[in-house]
Amino acid sequence: MAAADGAITAIEVSRVLGIYTANAAYLRSMRVDAARIDLDGNPTGTVSSEHSEGARARLMAREKVKAVNKTTQQKEPPPKRLSLADLNAAAVARRKAAAA
Repeated sequence: MAAADGAITAIEVSRVLGIYTANAAYLRSMRVDAARIDLDGNPTGTVSSEHSEGARARLMAREKVKAVNKTTQQKEPPPKRLSLADLNAAAVARRKAAAA
């Protein structure tokens, strides 16, 4: 918040950081003893084993969801688009049915 000098709200900061830290590339970079970098690009510590394991678990959970979705998706062909001839035939059939 201090770096933004009031340009954004605390809620906006929270949302942005949530999106950033949920990114797969960020989660893959969370390795034990990897450097943590502050907003100015300076090292500020290292990734703990707890945080590394949490990131790994989140990535694995995503992969499981992807695998389940991939196996449960049914590849149905797209519906046939009606041609002008099909529409004309349907209109003729409706007129005949209405006249009867």
